[in-house]
Amino acid sequence: MRERTTHRTRPVQGGTGRTGQIQGLLDLASQLQGILVPVQPAAGFRQRLNHDLVAEAGRRYPGRAARLFHQYRKAILIGAAAVGSLASVAGVVVAVILRQKHARSTHAA
Repeated sequence: MRERTTHRTRPVQGGTGRTGQIQGLLDLASQLQGILVPVQPAAGFRQRLNHDLVAEAGRRYPGRAARLFHQYRKAILIGAAAVGSLASVAGVVVAVILRQKHARSTHAA
């Protein structure tokens, strides 16, 4: 954690219009940075919050996960088939390369 420090800034002299407002906001941000310190919520609080949010989402949107799966089922199946096909092609290529290497080493001997 960061130590608390206080920053005293002097008011902008002669600052008018937009420039004065911007400088005032920058001064305020600097003062707040010195006063406010970051906090870390307790692990129990985070777990309860997560549980409560998931439960509330389940109450508000019942069956949403099932609907998403059914909505994207075709895309999921096509993607899985494509990955399987790529794995098969890669396996055949590796087998051909290994066979050629083995054949070359046997003819060289």
